[in-house]
Amino acid sequence: MYIPGKDPAMVFLDADNKVVLEKDVSEKSLEEIGRLLEKHGMVKSKEARSEVPEDPWEDFTRFVKKKDLRKEF
Repeated sequence: MYIPGKDPAMVFLDADNKVVLEKDVSEKSLEEIGRLLEKHGMVKSKEARSEVPEDPWEDFTRFVKKKDLRKEF
């Protein structure tokens, strides 16, 4: 059951982790959510989003393969 104001919401926090804005996004399209994020400075451009690797674990796994973590512990 959908509860307005409770399902799903985006919460914007300030540097002190205090809520500055809470938006109900349950009926918004992805484009509308993207515009909301851009409006609040969360996403600067499509180019910024495209810099994220397709596999976020790729850099981590490359690091782990190069380093023998058993020596660290």
